[in-house]
Amino acid sequence: DQNAQLLDDARIAALKRVAAKAISDGHLSTEEEEDIGEWIVRLVGDSCADTGLPTYGNTPSIDGVLRDSSMLVFENAGFVVTGNFSMGPRKAIEGWIVERGGVVTRSVSRSTDYLIIAAIASRDWLHSHQGTKIIEALKLREKGGNIHFVEELTLQKALGL
Repeated sequence: DQNAQLLDDARIAALKRVAAKAISDGHLSTEEEEDIGEWIVRLVGDSCADTGLPTYGNTPSIDGVLRDSSMLVFENAGFVVTGNFSMGPRKAIEGWIVERGGVVTRSVSRSTDYLIIAAIASRDWLHSHQGTKIIEALKLREKGGNIHFVEELTLQKALGL
């Protein structure tokens, strides 16, 4: 069932829950409207909040993104990269991570410490603003996984580039 697959996405399930609660009394308060709007932004990216139209290429809004480059530890840490990076080809980025002691894999798993998210979305992503690696990492995080989401700029600073 396609709806069951959609509800596997924690953001969609949360949006459904928030919307159902908000309309249960037959009235939407300003606070409820804002809450629903925030969940929609998390789902389709920020341009929808500005224009009402999702734009290809937005990266997702994810809670708890690691933005302090000094907190990124390379030695023996598991890395997965996703998207099209403006700082260089993926192979080069993976090489820089490995040079610093990191372990790069192609898919997200419990051994993934960091999911590096490109500033530019990939045309291969499942949705225009995120791909299956991000979805899998969010699922693992919900199940108690300790995956840190890292934006491209943060990685670039941590690499000293």
